[in-house]
Amino acid sequence: MKNGIKIHDLSKDKWHLFCGKSCEERDQWLTAFEEERIRIMKDLRSGFNLSEYRVKVSRVGHRHSAHPEKHKGKHKTLFESRLSGTN
Repeated sequence: MKNGIKIHDLSKDKWHLFCGKSCEERDQWLTAFEEERIRIMKDLRSGFNLSEYRVKVSRVGHRHSAHPEKHKGKHKTLFESRLSGTN
């Protein structure tokens, strides 16, 4: 694998493989991981901590915002109606 990153999670004894399309994308992933580690260390030093409830609510909210519900029925979206020339 040319532009991949292999990461080992010691707590779960799992390997994760991240594949990028280019060296630049792989470097962006590495930079993002480094920035996340720095943020976590700052949070630990400052004593910042979220309760399990807040983490769970945040995950549920993110899940719903990332996957909006699809319209059920035979109605065309505005984009589809403009493509076909009908309203």
